[in-house]
Amino acid sequence: MKGKKLIYYATMLVAALFALFPLFWLVTSSLKSPFEWFARPVVWIPAHPSLDSYAAIFGLPAPSITVVGGVLVPSFYAFRNSLLAAIGTTVAAVAIGYMGAYSISRYKTGGAVTYFFVLTSRMLPPVAVVIPLLVFFQTLSLVDTVEGLVLIYLGVNVAFVIWIVRGFIDDVPKEVEEAAALDGVTKWSIPFRIILPLVKGGLAASALFVFILSWTEFGIALILTQYNSTTIPVQLFKYEFGGGPALGPMAALSTLAVIPVIILGYIIQKQLVKGLSMGSIRGRR
Repeated sequence: MKGKKLIYYATMLVAALFALFPLFWLVTSSLKSPFEWFARPVVWIPAHPSLDSYAAIFGLPAPSITVVGGVLVPSFYAFRNSLLAAIGTTVAAVAIGYMGAYSISRYKTGGAVTYFFVLTSRMLPPVAVVIPLLVFFQTLSLVDTVEGLVLIYLGVNVAFVIWIVRGFIDDVPKEVEEAAALDGVTKWSIPFRIILPLVKGGLAASALFVFILSWTEFGIALILTQYNSTTIPVQLFKYEFGGGPALGPMAALSTLAVIPVIILGYIIQKQLVKGLSMGSIRGRR
């Protein structure tokens, strides 16, 4: 029995090290000097850790970094734009998706095919339709704006919210709504006062999913943004190809980009676990 436990813990340790190694490499690379970026043999831990890469991406004095490739705008603005686009998309997608999922679940809106029809927005890669949208957005002055990014991200991601949340609403017995109606809860209040608290785990899971998709999206942002609304993935692209690879600033910006996802995951972890647990219970039925 002890031997099995030892093998189990050793396996978990190896899996954890394997999963955390990219994050370790990212953080250590952000602290390296330019001479250690491409050194051979590989420098695993910087001899003299420096925060110059973090200073460089925010336009502050960085003595050891003389050239940062592709910095067209300070990365602070890219970080802000990504945060606004991801939060705006997540809030709108969850709100619209929940109402759509409730309508489909309880009232069979659009018939039996609606549940599958909402996924047609994902049948083609978003970048395949972004060129026509670029022309359309130019007429509305939405090119190179955070609002434009939110609109197109919303159109792409709301289908996921409907798809995920509808399953959780289906799991809530209709008798719960009937009992609420007998207690005097109005028809329009039931989705928000009765059903919403019961499916908030599914909403949390879909919110995290949409946030990550919007936070990491590259193709659409590359085409629809130029200077004013550049996002983090596009800014990383500029570091790579704008004037030669700048590994330190790339690693520094990537390290900072991981933080919001970790914070959001920590905040909603309880609801996320409940949502995933409901899914596993539903699967066993």
